[in-house]
Amino acid sequence: MHKKDADSYYVKAGWLLMACSGQIYGLNGRVVLADAWHENKILSNHVVRIVPPGDADRAPPGYIQMALGHPVFGRPLVIRWAFGTEVPEIDPNDLRDFPVVRLANDVEKEIANQVERANALRRQADEVENSVVADVEHRLTEMLGVGGAG
Repeated sequence: MHKKDADSYYVKAGWLLMACSGQIYGLNGRVVLADAWHENKILSNHVVRIVPPGDADRAPPGYIQMALGHPVFGRPLVIRWAFGTEVPEIDPNDLRDFPVVRLANDVEKEIANQVERANALRRQADEVENSVVADVEHRLTEMLGVGGAG
């Protein structure tokens, strides 16, 4: 069965993705900036998709990621909205009231650029790690003489 509005579920690069369900001192409230790897993937219903406005006077996505995820001034303010005892949830509507501190445009852009660069380097590191793991698994499969999953 094909969902008629399936396109609305696909992630776009530049969106912020926040875990909105889970333990408060675990993943709940963690935020990442979607990049090309995330694009055109459908994520679970336990992820809030924050679509930054494209206005020039609005904070850039990387800056918003930093503001939401900051260990002192960001995430603690986000998780204060979590409710429930077994598996705490954050209501996406509560995030609309998050108090993003605004700085000069050039400062926000520089912070956003650094956040985006850090995300790109993290993605590259993940790709290298995945490649090394695949290589080790291939070599072990050859050495042990067992068939692979492929």
